[in-house]
Amino acid sequence: MEDIHKFRGQSIVALMGRLKTDKDCLGHLVHIKWHNGYRCVRCGHDRLTVRQKGLARDRDRCHHIEGPTMGTVFHKEKLGVRKAFVMVFEMRCGTKDPSASQMARRTGVG
Repeated sequence: MEDIHKFRGQSIVALMGRLKTDKDCLGHLVHIKWHNGYRCVRCGHDRLTVRQKGLARDRDRCHHIEGPTMGTVFHKEKLGVRKAFVMVFEMRCGTKDPSASQMARRTGVG
């Protein structure tokens, strides 16, 4: 997968064709965040278990759990990662800055 900045110039249809589900979006974040491998921020070791739900990394020794959205603009999002990706894409790649009400209408939120 490519870095998120490489989506510039693509259509929203092309983006959503590649990222069809929340899990696809989480997988993209995993690739960006840990492309050089995972290292625990608490103990510094790299042995881990990948949790099925949310693709979080669980450190085998200290049991620190870190999800792909931690430390990103997607952390603690309540709408679904895919909708959040659409919103970020629109704000980053659009020609105009959409208002909050426009984004709500476009993504079916609210």
